[in-house]
Amino acid sequence: MVDLIITLLVLSIILVHIWYDNPRIEELVGCYPKYVIVDSDYGPQDTSWSIEDLAMLKSIGVKVIAYLDIGFAEEWRGHWNSPWTKHNHPEWLVRVVYPEWPGECFVKYWHISAWRQGGWTDIMLNELEKIIDMGFDGVMLDNVDSCMMWEGPEEWFGRINSHSY
Repeated sequence: MVDLIITLLVLSIILVHIWYDNPRIEELVGCYPKYVIVDSDYGPQDTSWSIEDLAMLKSIGVKVIAYLDIGFAEEWRGHWNSPWTKHNHPEWLVRVVYPEWPGECFVKYWHISAWRQGGWTDIMLNELEKIIDMGFDGVMLDNVDSCMMWEGPEEWFGRINSHSY
């Protein structure tokens, strides 16, 4: 029984490919994965995914899942609001020094202001709508557990940089 469980785990790992940065469709197709998790903003040749790109993968039976980070706002994303500054930003946005990902801002998505019109939930719903319109088969939500980090974000990411935002 244990051998069967281990075999199934190995097969599930092999059949799922995660590729966030500049995926090469030819390589993905050649692997015959069952599922591919990709960043919907960054498709082949550093462009957004197209309906044609997704159709090519789907034509061989691949389910294409989009990555969506709900726990962090990232300065390089299309949903970033450029006027957000040190003195002008939503209450739910907190700048945390995160050396591996400079430009990421912690989002208190449970904060009441995140649920107001134009808040984080509206931003995420707009992103989700784009993902659906593009034709992805599903979505993987990242950093859903970031609320657990909030009690001591400096333990996770270093000190809060109150001078940035």
